[in-house]
Amino acid sequence: MSMPRMPGMPAGFQLPPGFQMPQGGQPRQMPPQFARMPQQFGQNLDALEQKYGVDPKKWRCVYPCYINVKKTLQEGRKIAKKFCVEQPHPTDIAEVCKYLGLPFYIELNKTHPRDFFNRSRVRVLLKNKDGSLRREDVPNRYSLLIALGKMIPKLESRKIRLERQKQIIAKRKEMYEAKQQEIKEIEEQKQKKKETKAKKKQSKENLEEDQITEEGKEKAEERENDEDS
Repeated sequence: MSMPRMPGMPAGFQLPPGFQMPQGGQPRQMPPQFARMPQQFGQNLDALEQKYGVDPKKWRCVYPCYINVKKTLQEGRKIAKKFCVEQPHPTDIAEVCKYLGLPFYIELNKTHPRDFFNRSRVRVLLKNKDGSLRREDVPNRYSLLIALGKMIPKLESRKIRLERQKQIIAKRKEMYEAKQQEIKEIEEQKQKKKETKAKKKQSKENLEEDQITEEGKEKAEERENDEDS
């Protein structure tokens, strides 16, 4: 029995294992490897759970605001400022976790309720399925945050990112100042044109007044001459 052809599929196209074609030409089930595939970072949560034995949704969350020196405790900071850093980024957290050998994955578009405008967080596995620690020197999230605060400033990738960020900001500032200068020059030209037009108008009015005055003088002289005669 020949397999029905789906619209838009080339001739001879074979469905991958795990798909079944029901009546009507539509697939009946998704492959198991995509059963819990979130959109945010393409992480295969089922594969992570199978590999480490712990549901990835139960891994500890780390938001950048936890170690941001610019944040207050009310704004989400979790540790003392002396252990915090400026402008922490999820990729900084991920790189340190990778160095420490701690499984992690990044969730994009996840925001802290007190730091709504900074998106993304990192989930980190600190304990194995049997409750044993992945690292003895990182027994909990607090110790992980301290380690992040100490190691993030040393990351070469962070230095490169911040330098690029400075260059982008400087370029935007330069473009903004150039645009402001352009706007200022246009306004000055408009003002000069307006002043020139006003001067021409005033000169014309003065000339008309002078002509009227001259005509009045001439008529007055003519009347005097008439009276003398």
